Amino acid sequence: MKAQARALKESAQTDERVQALEQSVQSALRLPGDHRVHFTDLHDAMTSMRFHGKPLPQDITGYSQTCPPDSLLGPSSWDEGMSEELLMEVNREATRRMTALVAPQASEQHGPDMLRLSMGPLFEQIVGRMAAAADGADACPLFMYSGHDTTIMPILATLGVQLSDWPEYVSNVKVYFNVGP
Repeated sequence: MKAQARALKESAQTDERVQALEQSVQSALRLPGDHRVHFTDLHDAMTSMRFHGKPLPQDITGYSQTCPPDSLLGPSSWDEGMSEELLMEVNREATRRMTALVAPQASEQHGPDMLRLSMGPLFEQIVGRMAAAADGADACPLFMYSGHDTTIMPILATLGVQLSDWPEYVSNVKVYFNVGP
């Protein structure tokens, strides 16, 4: 994981696309040029605000809003606003970064091993409970597990889903088990 974090940091310093995106965000939110943009944190804040009906920077909702005094982004960030297109670019970059850290694709060099280490215990528990139900040893009809989007991402990757977008806010994964005749 440290190697992936280091590679992401290096790519952010050399990738012209990432540098241009960072400059666009800095401009839209009126951040100083030396302010490092944390795309995953920004994505998380914007998604949460949008979901909970909180005011967003202008242009996202189509009209100007004033910044709440307790905003993490600060009053000046609301003046210019972010476009929907810029917000989608932040989403894609946040997804790319988080996926590289917590949900490598099985096709990557060490992807299968990393997924097995990160999700193995959870999948072992799920499969164990399915086996117990199939054997009649467990009659419990429902098991629920709670996690964050950073848990859903590696689960989806382990199941072979290619992640191109961040999971929707309050996403869930349902696993149904039926015993046939």
